[in-house]
Amino acid sequence: GKRGERGGAPGPGLVCPPRQEVFHAHSISRTQELLEKVLETAKGGVLLIDDLSSVAASSDSREGGGVSSTGKEIIELFASEVVRVNKEAASSGGIVLVCTGDSTLMTAVLRCCPALRSLLSTPIELNDLNAYEVTELVEKFAKERGFQVEPSVRASPHVQKYVTQTLARADKEHRNSHLATQLLDSAVVQQTERVHAMGTISKSSLLTIMEYDLLPPEGQGGGSGEKDREAQLEASMAKLDSVVGLAGVKDFVKSMRAQLVLDAERRANGLPSIGSGSLHMVFSGNPGTGKTTVA
Repeated sequence: GKRGERGGAPGPGLVCPPRQEVFHAHSISRTQELLEKVLETAKGGVLLIDDLSSVAASSDSREGGGVSSTGKEIIELFASEVVRVNKEAASSGGIVLVCTGDSTLMTAVLRCCPALRSLLSTPIELNDLNAYEVTELVEKFAKERGFQVEPSVRASPHVQKYVTQTLARADKEHRNSHLATQLLDSAVVQQTERVHAMGTISKSSLLTIMEYDLLPPEGQGGGSGEKDREAQLEASMAKLDSVVGLAGVKDFVKSMRAQLVLDAERRANGLPSIGSGSLHMVFSGNPGTGKTTVA
């Protein structure tokens, strides 16, 4: 960690040892030895213990059980040693203790371990992420992997509905950043399949995640047939856009699509259809102009 100044003496900055270097699950005497080394190193700085609550967990704690007797004894020893070191080093700088832990289990640990409770006040609770925040995290993770997520994805009501439903079904071990990672992994798989179906592959298409990519894959329900048709349509439009020239044809197809979408929305809301005319068409032109490709 970065070295800093505390009370005029150089401090170690942040000390973040793996739990196995501080606690021995089956030996109090071994834990005592490990603690002495770690606490000596951490004097004058910050000692971060990640997932401290797991040290005290009984075998069924994650399913709503309590704190094991051995775990309680180990954490009480740990807390007592921190208190002792801080008293002895009051003038030269003690240890600032920072811990993380499961919300329910950490509350149980503090309740049954007075020494630890004397060091740590009420836990600072971190709330679960909502659907919008999970989607934002997906964007962040995607960027770290070299992908970009279309700006419209985060605000998409379809994506937000799906993420909200997934959050409601997920247990606490599979929410928040874990869910964001899961969603991104699934989106990358679907994005790969979609790009392959397009036929024409560009660097941009290889690295762009669209709304469809984040929606449930085929076989998971939630209207997958409709999403398959939407994906096929998007792939076809992308392929049309990749054709060189034919600006007038592209504008015609996009205009026709917009009319069909508008007409479908009117009918879905109980309004009379305005009609879209005949959908039959013929493409004519000299050889090599792209008639068959467009058709």
